[in-house]
Amino acid sequence: MKQKFFIISPAYPYRGGISDFTHRFADSLIYLGYEVEIITFSLQYPRFLFPGKTQFLEEEKTYAYPIYRKINAINPFSWISTAFYLIGQPKSNLVFAYWMSFFVPCFASINLLLRLFSRHKTIGLMHNFIPHESKFYDLFLAKFFLSRLDEIVAMNGFDYEKLKKELPCKKSINLFHPLYDHFGSLVDKSTSAEFLKLSSERNYILFFGLVRKYKGLDMLIKGFSLIAEKFPLLDLIIAGEFYEPLDSYQILIDKLNLSNRIYIFNKFLDEAEVKYYFGISDLIVQPYRSATQSGVSQVALHFLKPSLVTDVGGLGQMVAENNSGIVVKPSFESIAEGIHNFYINSSVFDWTVHLSQVKNRFSWEIFTTRFLDFTKD
Repeated sequence: MKQKFFIISPAYPYRGGISDFTHRFADSLIYLGYEVEIITFSLQYPRFLFPGKTQFLEEEKTYAYPIYRKINAINPFSWISTAFYLIGQPKSNLVFAYWMSFFVPCFASINLLLRLFSRHKTIGLMHNFIPHESKFYDLFLAKFFLSRLDEIVAMNGFDYEKLKKELPCKKSINLFHPLYDHFGSLVDKSTSAEFLKLSSERNYILFFGLVRKYKGLDMLIKGFSLIAEKFPLLDLIIAGEFYEPLDSYQILIDKLNLSNRIYIFNKFLDEAEVKYYFGISDLIVQPYRSATQSGVSQVALHFLKPSLVTDVGGLGQMVAENNSGIVVKPSFESIAEGIHNFYINSSVFDWTVHLSQVKNRFSWEIFTTRFLDFTKD
């Protein structure tokens, strides 16, 4: 009988990076011969707590494993019913995706009942130890939940060091964030430009993903203004749904006279569209004020595009260790200098060749094999 994994996490029909990660991880487990079942939410966030337009994907999808929407994040009766559903299953491995303390009450309640009434092994797959936009109670709740799991897997050195400091006796390992390789193959610049209705004769840098304050888009806009005259053929693309008021950014753009140099695509991008934004871009910029890790870096690496990141959390550490881009201080002056240096030196360094070599270290097969080696009895 095949060994089975239950993954408790955001998943289809919910959208977002953690949902994407969960499905790709499930695919990798199945490829290596394991059974998978995903337990996701019937309600993830109450509508008033969600800043975006929708929590759900519009397109219909099918998967090679069952997905059950059982957990209402604010309804304790659903936590109990989910726990007893899992208790009724043969001994298995249960993987909790952990990324923010809002879900500790429901996850900890499920885990408590599992510990009392089952022999399942519980594993924390830690996307963030502390959320990007942290609150005073986040550390307490993270420790409360994670300390009661059997094992914990971190995906960056920054989170792992924090974990070992706060829970030094907990069995844990630091792996890595694998590639987001489900967006298809890279498309050439001219095809991308045609799809996006932009000029293929110009150069582009890309800010990709949801726009939130901690991601520092305002610093990038200010930094871009410092070099715009030096690089008259360079434009900035902003591609992602705004979770912040767009007006405040538009006022800044207008104030800096950059409205004809910055292209805004204010929407959550379909999977099939992503390759065009990366295909047209020379450099992916992540000007974050705070971070632990970023899936954007792994999308960029999949498409063999260098990243410019600020040295915050584990973001700079990951890029520096793998020489997969440029690391700068979290200020608009440093961001401007980094972009300037990238284009000045682009003729003497072949990023594509180098990133092709780096990319092989971050495969899902390597990640999942190491995960399985760590979690096996």
